[in-house]
Amino acid sequence: MIAMGMALALLVYQKLTQVLWESVLVLPPYGIQLETHRGFPSLPFFVSRKFIPLTEVQDVLINEGLRRWDVRYYLAVLYSPRRGQQRIEVAYKNLLPQFPVLIEYIAASMSV
Repeated sequence: MIAMGMALALLVYQKLTQVLWESVLVLPPYGIQLETHRGFPSLPFFVSRKFIPLTEVQDVLINEGLRRWDVRYYLAVLYSPRRGQQRIEVAYKNLLPQFPVLIEYIAASMSV
């Protein structure tokens, strides 16, 4: 009975934490907001947001990383929260769109 309850709790946890969608909002005078929505497909339960002020943004770039024998491209925001400190925030961490989609996003964000 305990094993069945634990299995059910694990299943519910997996469903509640599945990524529904991720978004990047570019607000030209203010900055960039990265969002991740998690929950059931018809009902998002959790939303995590990261706002990066435009004054801290140094660059928006497409970077590449290796995963086993595969090259993955990802969209990243390079920013500096304090003087002498640099950080990188990855957009679409869970979805990792293909390279042509990232190119379209960069082109659209540069025109704003």
